[in-house]
Amino acid sequence: MFNNEKIDKIGLIAGSGNLPLSIVEQCKQKSIKPYVLLMKNFANEDDYKDVERITINFGDVGKALSFFKKNNIKYVVF
Repeated sequence: MFNNEKIDKIGLIAGSGNLPLSIVEQCKQKSIKPYVLLMKNFANEDDYKDVERITINFGDVGKALSFFKKNNIKYVVF
């Protein structure tokens, strides 16, 4: 993957639409664990019941960084 490093987990910042859900499904197929940061009032929490997730308000950068740091996330998709 990157520098011959196998990626086993990623962070995903999810808003509305199907793209974040497609990324989650692709991750599962490739044995990559997604850690999803849901944007309040944009992403539907019910769509992400089976993944590690947190919901934040837009602008809660500190909370987002803490979530990714706690889970040792090196790569984030937005």
